[in-house]
Amino acid sequence: MSSPAQNVLRPAFARMADGPDLSANEVEGEGGTGRHVAGYVKKRPVLVKLLLTSGQECIGFCHVEWPEGRVSDLINDDRKFLPLTRVSIAGHHLTYDFLTVNKSLVAMVYEMDRN
Repeated sequence: MSSPAQNVLRPAFARMADGPDLSANEVEGEGGTGRHVAGYVKKRPVLVKLLLTSGQECIGFCHVEWPEGRVSDLINDDRKFLPLTRVSIAGHHLTYDFLTVNKSLVAMVYEMDRN
């Protein structure tokens, strides 16, 4: 007998073959190729553990501004949701590529590793 979690199909997302390379922050007039990626902010991943008000634990990466950004900056900003990548939820065998958590449901944040 299979569990409902085993029957979940991951959607296939089309990849952009000719889209912008977001790893480069090239801006006109600064020696770049003339490409401009609007709104690009260089960030670094920080491994965190979230304890939710429901008692569940999530472990994943939040992305803070490079080089001086802090996890507390993300927690205290005006956004209602905290974006995380490569997220594991305690008691589940799946890892999620991307997950947003409502900040009002976060009881505690532990910074586990700082890259």
